[in-house]
This record gives sequence, structure tokens and C-alpha cells, in this order.
Amino acid sequence: MIDEHYENRMEVLTQNAISDALPIYHPLIDELKKVIRSAGGLSAAKKAIEALHHNSEFVKSLSKHLLDSLESSEALGRSLIIKKDDAAGSGEAVSAKDSSLEWIALDDGAVNISFDVVPQAALELLKNQSLTLSGVENQEILDAVRDKIADAIEKKMTFADFEGDIDSIFNAFGVTPLSPRHVELVFRMNVFSAYNNGMAQQISAMPGRFPLAFFSPIMDARSRHIPLRGYYPADIIPIPPVDYNCRCSIRYIHVSQITGHEAPMYNEIPRPDLVKFDQRED
Repeated sequence: MIDEHYENRMEVLTQNAISDALPIYHPLIDELKKVIRSAGGLSAAKKAIEALHHNSEFVKSLSKHLLDSLESSEALGRSLIIKKDDAAGSGEAVSAKDSSLEWIALDDGAVNISFDVVPQAALELLKNQSLTLSGVENQEILDAVRDKIADAIEKKMTFADFEGDIDSIFNAFGVTPLSPRHVELVFRMNVFSAYNNGMAQQISAMPGRFPLAFFSPIMDARSRHIPLRGYYPADIIPIPPVDYNCRCSIRYIHVSQITGHEAPMYNEIPRPDLVKFDQRED
């Protein structure tokens, strides 16, 4: 029940992060449309897109939003481990345990967190990750638009036809309210990465409390990480997402829950050749 409670919180947090991110993309998309429409031709539009540098306002806005989302996710992951240790009745966990869930509250989707329980080093890492992701995200959008224009030139499209189809082109990228597919992938992967790393960091601060972990892939036809399924020593388990669009999760086993029948499948992190990684075409 504790895990389900936190999974629900994570889903709410993720959906809100995705919805709130879409308006951040609008100024960049509007700028790109303006550059294309003012170019007067496909070749000129391609050169104009290639000449664009990072939109600093976009990077700044998206970084701040990503950082807020990652901080909240990391704290949720830590909170889950503290709560599970508390529920297992194992005695004192860490100083943050005394306040249990009082330091985190979900109110209409807003997450309020006391970050004095989250190490400053973790926050700095998340901040740097947010800045990096935002810069890369900006460049990927510019590159995608440039490639679309190059494709139109190769297919001998007229500039009028391309310009008339510009809205559907951006919808196809998945960065508009009509098509949030790309934004959803970016945020879902990074939010869940922060959540899982928050759990792992909290585990490392509580040696001996959670000696085992179970790696749980989605068991469907799309899954490519089924070979990783099983028990691991908690300190060597692969942390999802282990590759692009990974949907796996981890369940940490408290010392009080161990029956003796949980045989670890691996005693070291499994080799990459055990699983097919990075199926971006999926």
C-alpha cells in the first residue's frame, strides 16, 4: 500500500510537470515559426535555423521547471524509503524519519518539501542536470526543424506548401498542446530517474536496512529488460531508466521482510549485452 500511495503521487507530479512544461515551449516554437516565415524560401529558412544559437530564455525557463520537478521527485523517492523503514518497525532510520510524511505534502498537485533532509550535493547535481537537459532539448528542437526543412528541399516542396503546413510540423514533434508526446517522454524519464535515484541515495544512508532489491520490468511485448528481472543486492541494482524510454521499476526489500528464499539473480551489475538497449525506433 505504501508503494502504491507513492506511485500515485509520482503520477500526479509527473502529469502536472508535463502540463506545466508545454507553455514553456511556446515562445521557442513561435520564434522558430517567425524565422521560417520571414525567410522567404526554404534554403534561406534552413540557413536561418542553422544560425540560431541557444535561446537563453527557453533554457532558463525549462531548467527552472525541470529542477523543481526533479527536486520534488528525488524527495518523494527518499520519503518512500523512510516511510517503508518506519512501517517495518525497525527503530530509528535517519533524523528525517521523526517528521515522516510531515515534510512532504501533496495539495492540488503542488509538492511542498523541506529540503533540509535532501543533501545539497544532490540538489547541485539535479541543477546541473536540469541546465544540461534544457540546453540539449533546445538544440534538438532546432536540429529537428532544420532537418524537416532539408527534407522539404530534397522533396522539392514549395515554400508556400511548407509554410502552410508549419503547424502540423510542430505538432508532429510532440511539443505542442495538441501533441505533447515528446514533452511527456522528456519529463517522464527524468522525473522517474530522479525518483529512483532519490530512493537509492536514501538506501545508501541506511546501511543494512534494505539489503535486497527486486528489479521489475513491464512484462509485455514491448519490454526489452525482462532478462534483468530478479533480486539483487541493493547496492548494485541497475537504476531505471536504464535506457531510452525504459518503464522498469525497483522494489526495495526491508531486512525484516527477508524470508531467506530471495536468491539474488546477480552479484554484480549485469553486462549490457544481456539486454537490448536504446530502441529509439520503438
